[in-house]
Amino acid sequence: MVVDAGFRLGERSVWLIEGIFYYLEEPAVNHVLREVSRLASPGSVLVTDLISQSLLTGAWMAQALKAMAAQGMGWRFGTNDPAGLFAMHGWDTQTKQPGEEGARYDACRFSAKAKSSWSFFVVAQGT
Repeated sequence: MVVDAGFRLGERSVWLIEGIFYYLEEPAVNHVLREVSRLASPGSVLVTDLISQSLLTGAWMAQALKAMAAQGMGWRFGTNDPAGLFAMHGWDTQTKQPGEEGARYDACRFSAKAKSSWSFFVVAQGT
């Protein structure tokens, strides 16, 4: 268990959960967020990336998602409301999208479509 390995309950911490949530089923995502929320003290920070539910259900993505699933790496979870998801678990969020001012990614790398709510960068602070 993380506390047995020297994690100090009651102290602020930083959590980086990158490239994982979209491979999990929704109950598993909520389980991870519940556990992190249980361990994180107020003022802790959680940073993650998410994809939108719209991306998972878009007809134009169906073939790509099917191919990914056939390779054993299918995407399963997305949300159109990352702030709401994290608020349910006691986090205040700042959400950015690729190409958006302040996301610190090269806007030229992302098409205009990528700026239309397909993915999110989330920085959340524990309350």
